[in-house]
Amino acid sequence: LKPPTAPAPIEVKFVIPDTSPTRGVVLALDGHEIARRNYTRPGAYTIETDPLAANSGSAILSITADKTFLVPPDRRILSLILTSAGFQPASGHEAIAH
Repeated sequence: LKPPTAPAPIEVKFVIPDTSPTRGVVLALDGHEIARRNYTRPGAYTIETDPLAANSGSAILSITADKTFLVPPDRRILSLILTSAGFQPASGHEAIAH
């Protein structure tokens, strides 16, 4: 991600499908955990962090699900559907980076 000039929250929107066993999601920025959430059922969710500053000219956002699944014959490892992720301006109206 391209970091903002001032600390800003990170917002991640995703869907846990009905067929997914995923119930836990962890966000990390540049290798440091910034959020951890657990969910009791499938659905659409948003995680928003406190304002954060990146340590360099680019930031690496990692999104990790606790469980994955396969749907044969598809060989991809599946967990959740990411709909958006990025730094948000202080007003929260437009994404700075996706």
